[in-house]
Amino acid sequence: MPAAAQSCTGDILADGVINGADLGAMLSYWGPRTTAPFSVASDINGDGVINGGDLGALLSNWGPCPASISGVTPTEGCFVGGTVITITGSYLGTASEVTVGGVLATIVTVNSPTTVTATTPAGILGPVAVRVTTAAGTYTAPQTFTYMPASVSSIVPNAGATAGGSQITITGAYLALTTGVSIGGTPCTGVTVVNATTVTAMTPAGTLGNADVVITGGKGTITVVGGYRYVSIVVPSWATLVEAQPNPAVVTDSTLRAAITASGMAWRVRDTATQMEMLLVPAGTFTMGCTASNQYGCISDENPTHSVTLTQAFYLGRYEVTEGQWVARMGRNPSYFQGQSDSASRPVEQVSWNTIQGYLSVTGMRLPSEAEWEYACRVSRRYDDGVQQRE
Repeated sequence: MPAAAQSCTGDILADGVINGADLGAMLSYWGPRTTAPFSVASDINGDGVINGGDLGALLSNWGPCPASISGVTPTEGCFVGGTVITITGSYLGTASEVTVGGVLATIVTVNSPTTVTATTPAGILGPVAVRVTTAAGTYTAPQTFTYMPASVSSIVPNAGATAGGSQITITGAYLALTTGVSIGGTPCTGVTVVNATTVTAMTPAGTLGNADVVITGGKGTITVVGGYRYVSIVVPSWATLVEAQPNPAVVTDSTLRAAITASGMAWRVRDTATQMEMLLVPAGTFTMGCTASNQYGCISDENPTHSVTLTQAFYLGRYEVTEGQWVARMGRNPSYFQGQSDSASRPVEQVSWNTIQGYLSVTGMRLPSEAEWEYACRVSRRYDDGVQQRE
């Protein structure tokens, strides 16, 4: 009580206004000051006695206490408005309106004598003043509020098949009001506002080359000139197409999806001769060798670690070669675990490097190099293990 009374002389009840309630409290403690909080607050001049001197001070300040603003958060938001700002200060309990850049804010809520919230109106780009009107007058915040445009910082992947059907992720600022996305003038499907900085969409079909990406909504229109590139997806001559573009539900890493798309090669294919499904592993650079971060430690031939760059993308079998696939080409089954009802779908085992050469010869495949295998395991873990490979 005393602190509040001293910050607004005469506000004994600390309710932001000096009126009859404060006068009544002072009169009830008239005389020598006691330790009661309201008695201490009533001794305005601090002489130990509540008397005419204190009464005169109270009456001279009759009315609402002057407010003050100490801060506004956040200090920026989209120019279309809709940003909830919190204004902090003192004696804001009688706040009746808030203006941002001279325009009335909406949903003004007095949460306490020290906190008011309001929703910004639409405004002109740039910094503007924030003002609060209380019973004691209008006060200007020490910070300005800056109206910002919606913007796009990246589109991933930024290239895809002319057939469309690729999921793109658009990131930027103030994208929460997005209602539509188009590429090359054709609307995308499945437009989803993930949050204020992220929007996803499925690309439409398009023609080869660069196309503008246009994001529309309550915040206006954003155009990313040439933001997406339609490419021709190559299917190897030895394979049939299963899926042109990486499925985001399977290849969850957006950087990996972008690398696959940028290669211009189909993501999933099926080897025509063997009907084995193959997945594309894009070119890239990785650190090869043992890092000793695993529980088993390292052995000598796994060191030293070194950087390796694979300059060519390659296809790796999605699954191990099965007993059925092996028998279909080699005419016999070397596996120990055979003779079961599901043996045909089990991985073939009990085959040596030398034995495998015959299988590779009749299928036109090859084993991955040590670097390719380690790279695939490290970087493309969403691909199931496989040993067969095609160029």
